[in-house]
Amino acid sequence: MILEKGTSLGRDAWRRLLHNKAATAGLILLMAMILICVIGPWISPYTQEEMNWDAINAPPSVKHWMGTDATGRDLLTRTMHGGRISFSVALAATMVSLLIGVAYGGISGYRGGKTDAVMMRVVDVLYGLPFTLLVILLVSIFEKSLMLLFIAIGAVEWLTMARIVRGEVLGLCRQEFVEACRVLGYSNLRILFRHIIPNVLGTIIIYITLTIPSIMLLEAFLSFLGLGVQAPMASWGSLIKEGAFAMEDMPWQMIVPGSALFFTLLALNFLGDGLRDALDPRRISHASTTPPPEHSDSEPGPAAVAGSEETGSLLTVRNLNVTFPQRQGILRAVQNVGFVLNQGEALGIVGESGSGKSVTVSSLMGLVPSPPATISGSAVFRESELIGASASDLRKIRGDKISMIFQDPMTSLNPHQRVVDQVAEPLRIHRGVGKAAARKRAVEVLEEVGIRDAAKRAMSWPHEFSGGMRQRVMIAMAMITEPDLLIADEPTTALDVTVQRQILELIARMRKDHGTAVLFISHDLAVVSAVCDRIAVMKDGVMVEQGTAEDVMERPQHAYTHALLNCHPGLHEPGSRLMTLDQMAETGGRL
Repeated sequence: MILEKGTSLGRDAWRRLLHNKAATAGLILLMAMILICVIGPWISPYTQEEMNWDAINAPPSVKHWMGTDATGRDLLTRTMHGGRISFSVALAATMVSLLIGVAYGGISGYRGGKTDAVMMRVVDVLYGLPFTLLVILLVSIFEKSLMLLFIAIGAVEWLTMARIVRGEVLGLCRQEFVEACRVLGYSNLRILFRHIIPNVLGTIIIYITLTIPSIMLLEAFLSFLGLGVQAPMASWGSLIKEGAFAMEDMPWQMIVPGSALFFTLLALNFLGDGLRDALDPRRISHASTTPPPEHSDSEPGPAAVAGSEETGSLLTVRNLNVTFPQRQGILRAVQNVGFVLNQGEALGIVGESGSGKSVTVSSLMGLVPSPPATISGSAVFRESELIGASASDLRKIRGDKISMIFQDPMTSLNPHQRVVDQVAEPLRIHRGVGKAAARKRAVEVLEEVGIRDAAKRAMSWPHEFSGGMRQRVMIAMAMITEPDLLIADEPTTALDVTVQRQILELIARMRKDHGTAVLFISHDLAVVSAVCDRIAVMKDGVMVEQGTAEDVMERPQHAYTHALLNCHPGLHEPGSRLMTLDQMAETGGRL
């Protein structure tokens, strides 16, 4: 994989935000509303208290652009002043909510145990209270003032923030950097507020853009009831209340402040959605990434796109590129990969961890999320293009014509579903077989893959199987529909050598009995050479060499292939040093 030079976190997020047209429009609209409310009253020829008894309830005109109210005051000027109050209440109450929620949720999540349980039960109890009625009660009992309004609204809006922060902190507390801080002797408060809370800032910022509209609506509601901002001051809520009584005869008195509130809330929601995408690289859009080049900067080996004859091929891959956006730049995981696989043939893709093997086959299956990834090139299976195919088209192929064995069968099996139902599911989905018949065939396939007493064991749960047995279950799921192509992504990883041999024999039997082609992914050349007809070697996302198993094993052409072959320790060479791949590549791959 190659990581290109990029930008800082702030600039990168800003760039992604600007690529979101809705968020950009929301940001521009919000800034315009704030600018009008801040500067507008200074340049207006009227003041908000100025009454003109000759222009009572006047409609919009050149003199009064938005009309006047029941006392002849200019409505546009009052709306701009009211925006100041509405924004002030929303921002101040949000800060109160933020301070309480972040502190409460952070302490609860960091302390954990009984402290967390008690603090969250308090939140649960408060959630059961009617928030709006509580604010109304506070405002009704105590003196009506802006400061009280700030505190009252903020005091009941912090609960959701506390829950969100607590959930984020719970996950971060298990990270290695937190353990390192503890080892260094940092105090709990320093760890929480210096190292953990900054990692939650993205979530907090997003929630703020959702809290401000909520508080603005609550303030408008309270002002509409007469419990919010009091005369002579005015907010959008109080102006809407005044206009509601004259809606039939003077509709502009309600439409003007109502429109200002509506467009502000709309802008904040668009901006919140955009910030969510900008601060989360997994949700990045294609527009915000640099498209991969037609040809990689790294020169592939002489056989990088070679293979057997394409005529009548089962799978033909050409110029496959997969890139991921990172805060530091563009990560090119796969570059100009190409190969051909015929019916019944086995092709092994080898390389060290991180060379792009799994990303290559996952992108063929449509399992690499796009976005955030950008995938280009061509992968034709029989006569169907896989790259860019719709989800419905891929569903018709995956699990039926193409099956896949994943690296970790425990995480690939549903822990809440019996083994027999998981093995039978592809048959029911793709072939329309009934439940009883599918279960019967599932038991037969489980017997074929070496599960003893399959009829009884099939009713077990995945956790009741060993690692090797779970891998056999995965192979049974893959072969039950007798696919044309089997993709095995390191199927023998973490298995003992005896189980490895059994798994490899099962795959070889599938090829012999069903004519299945195999795409075998591994970092072990010895294993691949025993299973595959041809071998392709990958390094840094580039397929540097490709040829028959005999040629690659006996007559490797690329220095990296030499290095892979020579990096295994040999018992026949006592005293020899084990070199790294980079060291071997520097010496041409030879000791």
